[in-house]
Amino acid sequence: MHIEHIKTPSHEALWRAYDAETGFLSYIAVHRTVGGKSLGGVRMQPYLDESLAMQDVLRLSEHMSYKAMLADLPLGGAKCVVVQQPKSPVLWAQLGAFINHLQGTYIAAEDAGINLQDITALHAHTHYVVGTVQAAQSPAPSTALGVFLGLQEAWQYLSQEDLQGKKIWLQGVGSVGKVLREKLVENHATLFLSDLHAPYTPNPYWHEDLDIFCPCALGGVLNQNTILALRAKLVAGAANNQLENEARDSALLAEKGIVYVPDFLINAGGLIHVAQELWGFDIAKVHAKVLEIPKRISFLLAQAQKDKISPYLLAKQIAVEKLAKSV
Repeated sequence: MHIEHIKTPSHEALWRAYDAETGFLSYIAVHRTVGGKSLGGVRMQPYLDESLAMQDVLRLSEHMSYKAMLADLPLGGAKCVVVQQPKSPVLWAQLGAFINHLQGTYIAAEDAGINLQDITALHAHTHYVVGTVQAAQSPAPSTALGVFLGLQEAWQYLSQEDLQGKKIWLQGVGSVGKVLREKLVENHATLFLSDLHAPYTPNPYWHEDLDIFCPCALGGVLNQNTILALRAKLVAGAANNQLENEARDSALLAEKGIVYVPDFLINAGGLIHVAQELWGFDIAKVHAKVLEIPKRISFLLAQAQKDKISPYLLAKQIAVEKLAKSV
């Protein structure tokens, strides 16, 4: 396996690993380290072009830094992407060797395309992994709790109403989406569900009259065309990198009067969950920090309105300032 360092001005480090014999291809991007450490999930998915994998890992790792800063975690942000291939003992051995090459500056965790069993298999080849402790289990419920509380708080801020009868499009009913669906049903919301997998419909609801759009699948779903079609008052969901082009699409949402809660603020529950393992896993401490997410969202929306700036730009500004003081 050949490992190479790629220079990039925006990140502390970008690494590429490739093995011609097995077809293993992976990138690890370390946006920033804090105290010598960065944390971020391992994502496995197909990419049409290798450049898209590199672009994805750079954006995801940057947002992990912002997520850690806004959640008051003493960690930098990083990410690993593995171009889709069959899971096997050889794959985990190669990925473990790749992670070990970074000598602890990157700590891996579960992300899209990777489950608890995969992370446990990876742990046999590297100690730089969190999310394998039996007591910790999956971070999905913590992510879902933060998103639900944040969504509820944002809607309350905008409308002074609860979620009963509100029309919510939940896009993606996976590990996070399933838990979130249950919480929304308990609060008597009217749900529109879409997912690529049965029994759900893959059909989108861009032209439906909605109150809230909750993206919980993969990123890049909000772009020039979909924002033009979207008929909702609020966007708040668990997916990472929801905006195809951050500057353009956050401005388009603001122009259309749609409030966007930044993903790297509202979906921090999963990071809070796995990061806690570094200091001794305690679910009570995880829940306490997740309960801070709605408070941060209400502050952000009020301050953004006062400063006449989009919530996305304000959240990024706060995160960048905090990061500059931490590294």
